Amino acid sequence: MGRRRRRGRRRRGPGLLGTTMLVGGAYAMGSSSGRKNSQQAQYATEQDQRLNDIETQQAVEAALADKEAAEEAAALQAAQQAALMQQMQQMQTQQNQAVAPQAAAPALSSDDKIAKLKELGSLRDAGILTDAEFESEKQKILAL
Repeated sequence: MGRRRRRGRRRRGPGLLGTTMLVGGAYAMGSSSGRKNSQQAQYATEQDQRLNDIETQQAVEAALADKEAAEEAAALQAAQQAALMQQMQQMQTQQNQAVAPQAAAPALSSDDKIAKLKELGSLRDAGILTDAEFESEKQKILAL
């Protein structure tokens, strides 16, 4: 009878040693999976930090480029303004020089005016002066 009992009781499942191995394997897999997840999270964080650093650097470089472009534009504008001022001064000097000889010309007497007009008339008759040139010079002489 004792034998039957032993035979009747059969072991079901992996047994104590098998259970320990299953639990240990599951723990090892869970531990490995946890480490892997942790490493992936750390890698993702590092990648995000690198991207942020790159974006910050690009923003700084863009700001510097904008600043340099603005400085170049201001320098160009200042140079153009200086050139315009120089041209205006040259024109003013030329105008002053053109006005000075006219003001320095002595007033002609009536006899001198008549002589000049006769001379202009003969130049016009000879075809050297056009009628428009003659009229222009005539007005200048009469204005003196």
